[in-house]
Amino acid sequence: MRAGLCLSLGLAVVLYGGASLAQDVHAAAFDGAWAVTVDCPASPDGDAAFFYAFKAQVSGDLIHGEHGTAGKPGSFRIDGVIQADGTANLQAAGVTGSSRYGADPTKSAPYRHPVSAHFTPQHGAGSWTASRVCNLTFDRP
Repeated sequence: MRAGLCLSLGLAVVLYGGASLAQDVHAAAFDGAWAVTVDCPASPDGDAAFFYAFKAQVSGDLIHGEHGTAGKPGSFRIDGVIQADGTANLQAAGVTGSSRYGADPTKSAPYRHPVSAHFTPQHGAGSWTASRVCNLTFDRP
């Protein structure tokens, strides 16, 4: 009985330590700087095309990147969580640069879109679909 208890405790320590190691490996796989591009073609309803290139940072399983000044016209940010398998559910948000880029032809407007993405240790790709499909790429610089 005592040997079984010791074996169970030892197994629990090994399994717990293994889970921690797997999380550390996951975090290390994506950690660091990433070069991000956002490429949105013109929409069928007349929104102008746009392209952004900027840096993002991954720490642990969290990614964050910004283009421009938050809350100002032409700003963009990406945030979210990258899972151990590389799957990422991100949020893209920003303010349109001018009336040519958004649904309201009279002014700049805030927007927010869910982004489905997938990462490997060196590359990632994702997109959102609203009035058009916008593609995002993530690469190690």
